[in-house]
Amino acid sequence: MKVSPDLFFDERGFIFDPDSGATYSLNRTGAFVFKHLKGGGGMEDMVRLLVDAFDVNPKTARADIRDIMQQLVGLGLLSEAAD
Repeated sequence: MKVSPDLFFDERGFIFDPDSGATYSLNRTGAFVFKHLKGGGGMEDMVRLLVDAFDVNPKTARADIRDIMQQLVGLGLLSEAAD
């Protein structure tokens, strides 16, 4: 998965796409996942970090991350294939 380098993101969950002019607002979990995706984090690293940060079990963390990633792909903020 790859996040477009053109997207502006702040850790409060605000995303701005300069190409389309669209803005997005993520919840805390979404912002956490997006930050780690933008930094090149892998699934298992994100699961571990999410478990520690939000006190959820690994199965729930993994499902939440997959759901968020699917939503980001649907919005065009995350691509399934690297360039």
